[in-house]
Amino acid sequence: MNQVSQTKVDKLLEDIAAIKTVISDNQPILKQLLLPGHFRVISFLVGIGISVISLAYYFLLSQYTTYAAIPSGIRVVLLVIIAALAVTVWILKGLLWFKSVHAVNKELSFGQMIKNLYSGQILHTWIPISVIMGILVVYCINANMQPFIVPILAFGVGVIYNMIGGLTRIWQYLFTGYWLVVTGICSLLFNTISPLIWLVLSLGLGLFLFGVFSKNNDSAQKE
Repeated sequence: MNQVSQTKVDKLLEDIAAIKTVISDNQPILKQLLLPGHFRVISFLVGIGISVISLAYYFLLSQYTTYAAIPSGIRVVLLVIIAALAVTVWILKGLLWFKSVHAVNKELSFGQMIKNLYSGQILHTWIPISVIMGILVVYCINANMQPFIVPILAFGVGVIYNMIGGLTRIWQYLFTGYWLVVTGICSLLFNTISPLIWLVLSLGLGLFLFGVFSKNNDSAQKE
């Protein structure tokens, strides 16, 4: 009986050692792929874009009271700007990320980058949270509950950033994640402030600060 138990213990220790080896092999690559410096330009662009568009809508609603009262030409222009920003960010994110990662590790191919980035640990967290956020945002829009959109986005994106920060032990992600969660809670507690202002303070300023704190230096690249 003792021999059987000892065999099980030895097998368990071997399995743990194998798991540790896999983690130690993949962790440096994953950390290289998610260095904050890779996403610095995108964070600035998205943070500033969210802030400018939110403030534009805030001042327009202050003047015209309702969204429907805003001249259709202005509404179309803003929607075109939002769409152009989304497409630009989507294209630049891939190009700049690939170029930046290659500067750190030239041996990684694009396929290896994608495979390591969207590993099970990230994929099975990022996709469900994104789907839930999308469903809740659509529900809030249809139910005329727009003020709840900001905390939904802040909580969802904040959890994703915290997950990445906990996985890679990169403090910029953890700082931004907690910033988003805290400002999301504040948007619920201090609901007399316009959700558009909270959008600036939460996602807009949070992503901008991520860019500020993510200045790519030699020490980060060497890591």
